[in-house]
Amino acid sequence: DGKTLYPVMKVMRGLGYEVSSTNQSLYIKNKTRNFRFPIKEPFYVYNEQRYNVTSIPFEQIGDEFYFEEAIFIRIFLIEIKKTAEVVEILPIATKGEANDFYRR
Repeated sequence: DGKTLYPVMKVMRGLGYEVSSTNQSLYIKNKTRNFRFPIKEPFYVYNEQRYNVTSIPFEQIGDEFYFEEAIFIRIFLIEIKKTAEVVEILPIATKGEANDFYRR
């Protein structure tokens, strides 16, 4: 379907985040940024502030979670650089700035 998906566990742990989940929510956090993504609802909570989205911002395939590239970039403030051999994912902000694009 043309989407580029990134595995949450591998990418976010590589960026220094802790990742965990329950059957109700996906949790992603580091020292300054704390996210909760409900499994079945189109919103997320970032540092105790709720942000509505038009659809659930991740996909679950089996026991693994994946973010689509554009959503991954917006929510986690990352930069993705691609070459023929490598995909490099870098943080572009670390101070806990929220993206007002999704603010309710």
